[in-house]
Amino acid sequence: MEGGFHGRTAGALSATGLGDYRKQFSPLLEDYVFVEFGNIDALKNALDDDVAGVILEPVQSMAGVELAEDTYYSELRKICSERGVVLIFDEVQTGFGRTGSWFFGDRIGVHPDVISLAKGIGAGIPVGGVIISQHISKTIGHGEHGSTFGGGPVACAAIIANISVIAEENLIDNAWNMGELIKRELSSVPFVRRVKGRGLLLGIEITTEAAKLRNFLLDRGIITGTSSKKDVLRLLPPITLETKHVEVFIEALKSFA
Repeated sequence: MEGGFHGRTAGALSATGLGDYRKQFSPLLEDYVFVEFGNIDALKNALDDDVAGVILEPVQSMAGVELAEDTYYSELRKICSERGVVLIFDEVQTGFGRTGSWFFGDRIGVHPDVISLAKGIGAGIPVGGVIISQHISKTIGHGEHGSTFGGGPVACAAIIANISVIAEENLIDNAWNMGELIKRELSSVPFVRRVKGRGLLLGIEITTEAAKLRNFLLDRGIITGTSSKKDVLRLLPPITLETKHVEVFIEALKSFA
């Protein structure tokens, strides 16, 4: 998708639609076709017999936290199924509860064929993973793919512990509730135009430069991020966030001039 970000290695970067990243490492792999995110007609027109899969971030984080209508994702699933195209959700940033459900599609009843995972899967331990549907797993033979560190015991222990804590402490509901609280509280901040995103992946569109606000907050011990849009501040706090942390954040924002 135009605006999509999938990483900085050759294959992932070739699927990335943000030009500033692509131009630094050309030439990239060929045969990727880019379409406008959220435009189902553009997708239909691009799906010819040569297309093997459609990959997207369900929420385009680096592009300024762009989110399509729910109907887009369900229509996308339908079209890919009808045409025999693999649907891939890159949930490196959205997975493991960040958007208020284990995975993005759970809340809207849309399930891709492949989900790529990292970041939240290990809660700080470097881990990557892939979830694949049964009809794809049946096509993969033993020894066809491997990794030097694949299935490492420390990484696997971290994943198991992380899943247990998320479930036992009800952190998925917490991510949703804290995200809704932040949205409500931001309505009282004068320079906030609108808030985009879902759960605790939020983009705050402001009337000033996001980089200036990010630096202001960092001086006060609050970590936020910027994006490809200069007026959008990104929030990806831990899903253990509490009301008291939101209050500190909002007060800091109100002191920004």
